[in-house]
Formats: sequence, C-alpha cells, structure tokens
Amino acid sequence: MESNKDKLSKIPEVRAQRTLECYDGFNNYIQSIQKKFREQKHFKITRAQSDYINTYHNLVPKIARKWVDLDSYFGKKMMEDKLLTKVPEKVWSLPSPAVKAASAKLIVPAPAIDKIVSVASTS
Repeated sequence: MESNKDKLSKIPEVRAQRTLECYDGFNNYIQSIQKKFREQKHFKITRAQSDYINTYHNLVPKIARKWVDLDSYFGKKMMEDKLLTKVPEKVWSLPSPAVKAASAKLIVPAPAIDKIVSVASTS
C-alpha cells in the first residue's frame, strides 16, 4: 500500500512546490514564481506553472549575444566614466555566468568595453 508521501509526490503541483523550496537556478520565470510562493500566503501554483517548473528547473536558459542600443543619457554617462572620445550608441552584450539571466538593469561586462572603443574609434 502506498504511503501518503508517495501519493503526494505524484501530484505535479506538490512536486513543483518542493522544487521551489530549494530552487537556486537562473530561470527568471521560475524565480518570479518562487518569490510569489515565498512572499504571498495564499499563492497557488497552477497546473501549467507546475508543468513548466517540473520540466525546466534543471535547465540553464541561454542568453542571446547581440548588439544593444544605448539610451543617449546612458551613452554620455558611459563616455564620461570610461573616458571615451565619442558617445557609444550600441554595446555588444555578453552573458556573464555571475549575472543572472535577464536582469532588469543593463550590465556591461568588461570585454564589451573593448568593443565600444573599437566602434567609437572606427566611426
């Protein structure tokens, strides 16, 4: 006869809740669900959310490497901080393993500064 724990471990929502309790990965969607789960007393995980969590909790999301357009204010600020001769208009965005994926603010890693200088000097 199956114990109560074995029965509960087959329910996707319960497995997702147990995963959220110890999740420390880089998936922003799972992190947002985890934050709601911890902070809101009556938060319920839906079946679709639990399926997503159970399927993708072990995967590290890929970060696209691409040119990112800069705001004119941020470009001027970067020019002052990095002592550039021209205002950069674009930055080559490189993913950093230390930075969690898709963070809210723009982070320019050190290798991208070389790209800025080369773009500014060739124009």
